[in-house]
Amino acid sequence: MANTQKTNSTTTVKTKSSPWSYSDDKMKFKDIFKSSLWDGGFFSRCKHYFYNMPEALGWGEWSKWDKKTKKEHPISWFFLDTIPDFMHDCWRPIKDTYYNLKCKYIIKYHHVKIDVDRFFVGNEWNVNKPLRNYHWLDSDTKMLFANFQILVDFVEKEEDMVDWQATPHHQTAYEEFMELYNWWTKERPNRPDECPDATDYGINREELFGPNVDRKNPGYIQWSKDIDEYHQNEEAYTNEDTEMLIRLITIRQYLWT
Repeated sequence: MANTQKTNSTTTVKTKSSPWSYSDDKMKFKDIFKSSLWDGGFFSRCKHYFYNMPEALGWGEWSKWDKKTKKEHPISWFFLDTIPDFMHDCWRPIKDTYYNLKCKYIIKYHHVKIDVDRFFVGNEWNVNKPLRNYHWLDSDTKMLFANFQILVDFVEKEEDMVDWQATPHHQTAYEEFMELYNWWTKERPNRPDECPDATDYGINREELFGPNVDRKNPGYIQWSKDIDEYHQNEEAYTNEDTEMLIRLITIRQYLWT
């Protein structure tokens, strides 16, 4: 291991002379213990440290590197590769079973949890009732909200794991899904969506659609105009939702890490 001592503002570097020595840009001995013994990471790090194991090789090159290293270091290879492979084969079924049970009953990656308190806003969700957003949802509503919840989860939890400048396609996809994310989280919740209340126009709700309603009443005339405009907006909103959902589906292949 390299030791560094400072004397009179001069740095002296002493390097251990060993076939397993390393430079500062390679793995340090303490880094070996940053991985679990059971997941193979510990032994992989040992290989990096002791054999100067490359970070990446071309197709078919790894088998050549394995044969060469095994021939040069048969004893250490037995302890760092042969035994760990056997341990891994024995441990893997137990580890996989535990992981699958944890995912099924605890983490539940296969579930999409819609954040209804965050995204169910507007007149259609009565904001004056306790637990207002926990009710029956039709399939078309679940389809819209679940898909965009997946987008929200991806942007807020996984997006920074990808280099979105890697290719022009990645950059385009990033710009697209961020535009959709901003629309869903900022623009859509603030769309005007207040249904005109007939009582605000001096109209009795019980008589609104009955035979006794005064259709020449200025209040009724204004309400009729406003309710027609409301329905037109609702149709436009539905079309916009569908358009945005289609746009989201077309870039779904980029939403993985």
